[in-house]
Amino acid sequence: MQDKRLVVDELPQQAGQPNFLRLKGPVVLDTLPEFRAKVLSARSHNLVLDMAGVPYMDSAGIGALVMLYVRHQRDGRAICLLGTTDRVHEVLKLAQVAQFFQFISTLNEAEPNPA
Repeated sequence: MQDKRLVVDELPQQAGQPNFLRLKGPVVLDTLPEFRAKVLSARSHNLVLDMAGVPYMDSAGIGALVMLYVRHQRDGRAICLLGTTDRVHEVLKLAQVAQFFQFISTLNEAEPNPA
């Protein structure tokens, strides 16, 4: 049986670097409280979500990610998705929301925070 928990770890932010959150577990309806508590409270100019540990995402998870995008876009802030699995990337494409995010394979590809 797969673990149904979502763990969100905030890694220490280096000066001028994006806020970096590592997600481990599914982003689904049952895990939205954890997602909202940690991810939606992130307020840096640029946010990087390490998605390598997210095996799957349901429509509620996609909705939460889009809500995060809308909030960041409105405030002129960027969101990058690091290491997204093929399965999650395909789900985002099928939902026609992949174009809202910058997909990166290394942290160095993320835009630095403005000084």
